[in-house]
Amino acid sequence: MIAKKNEQASFYGMLWDTLLPRDHELLRILKAFDFTWVDEALEGYYKSGGPGRPAVSPRKLFLMLFLEMYDNLSDYEVSERVKRDVLYRRFAGFELEEEIPDHSTLSVFRERIGEEGFRAVFNRFVEELEGKKLISHRLKIVDATHVQADAMMRGRLGMVLQGQRRVLSAMKGEDSVRAEDLRLNRSMEEPRLNEKDPKVLSREVLRLKDLLETAKTHFKKQGKETAELVEELLYRTPAPLDSLTDTDARPGHKSPTKRFYGYKVNTVTNESEIVTTVETIPGNENEGNHLPRLLREEAERGLKGDLALADSLYDSGPNRQAIREDAKLQMQEIIPADHRSVQAEHFRYDEATNTLTCPEGKAAVGASPHARGQLFYFSQKDCRDCPSQKACPSFSAREHRAKLLLSLDRKMRLSSPLSPPLQKALFKFRTTVERIYGKAKHWHGFSRARYRGRARVAVQAFLTFLVLNAKKALRIKEGLVPLKPPGLAALGYG
Repeated sequence: MIAKKNEQASFYGMLWDTLLPRDHELLRILKAFDFTWVDEALEGYYKSGGPGRPAVSPRKLFLMLFLEMYDNLSDYEVSERVKRDVLYRRFAGFELEEEIPDHSTLSVFRERIGEEGFRAVFNRFVEELEGKKLISHRLKIVDATHVQADAMMRGRLGMVLQGQRRVLSAMKGEDSVRAEDLRLNRSMEEPRLNEKDPKVLSREVLRLKDLLETAKTHFKKQGKETAELVEELLYRTPAPLDSLTDTDARPGHKSPTKRFYGYKVNTVTNESEIVTTVETIPGNENEGNHLPRLLREEAERGLKGDLALADSLYDSGPNRQAIREDAKLQMQEIIPADHRSVQAEHFRYDEATNTLTCPEGKAAVGASPHARGQLFYFSQKDCRDCPSQKACPSFSAREHRAKLLLSLDRKMRLSSPLSPPLQKALFKFRTTVERIYGKAKHWHGFSRARYRGRARVAVQAFLTFLVLNAKKALRIKEGLVPLKPPGLAALGYG
């Protein structure tokens, strides 16, 4: 149980008004959203009763982490800043005479609460904003951004050498004398080896196996445990690893030609620019597969929207079908096609009659089943006299008619009740999320992972977007920005 502090007026309380800048953003955030609920939300992570020093309030530690993300500081830097900066001290809830926790306390707190604890805090803050009517979510904007891992992607030889260094270090740390007797003093600063030489790789693999066997035979604690872990990671993990530094990170693509090594962070936001869902996945996962589930989870939390906006990475027939037909969703979607050839966008499909009509107003005369959907074909007579024949990308010169494969994805796109001009106008609001990602990376250090491991990077993501939400919600509350873009009402989504 978290001990309640005796709320007596601090001797130094009278000094606050003279020391603090009255209109600073942090103090305005504290006044608007005091986070008093954090202690109760996280109380389950602390043991009740018992002897010893009472735990520092989770709210205070949480607010120190808030400050860490707010100003892109390290654990050590934020601890020192709270000690000497009266504004930071006040925001975190410490009196002038109180002792400030050191950086190790923050690290322990972060590990204790973990991903699920910070998810609960993030979701609770979204509920607070919803209760204060500071969120409008008719639009659900789904996207993902990449985060570079705090580790280097390595080849096979690099992984073997990394394993050698880790085992050597563990054996020397456990018993340096025995390591000396076993002649395990190979320098860790050796010349760079030729990774392309197969003889080099074979030699180093054998040396690693010898080290693993030595560690398991002659050492009992740190050396043996490390050897077993390295052996597990290198030889028994189903998916190949690219680094022993961060075993959860994976290679991914920012674009067809640009790669990265780390994680992707899925988010759901809205026209108010408030992020309501955050999910961290390895860099090699396809974020498009998560779209319906993310929207369903939003609906289950009472955050259902009317229209889903996403880029072409989320384009698929099953995604569109789930968004429209899932009983919990029943939304419309605007997702661009994921290919260059979008001639089907100029055709109109009537689902009730299973009829496809070309831009010239001619209906297909028949359709045949296809492995990917239906293949519609048009009359040779209509196509022969068509003035748009040369410009028609579906026209087959060999058969003298237009043919169009209508997959589930295309069928869903063509049966959308939203007109193409309306879709184009609404899709412009998707750029909202790009601004959010830009702020996260530029001001709050979100371009690179602070920690190692997917769960720890997820904590960083929750805290980063919570800070951005607090800043944005404050501006909405103070009337500095509108709850929703003015142009949205003119499109029927006001």
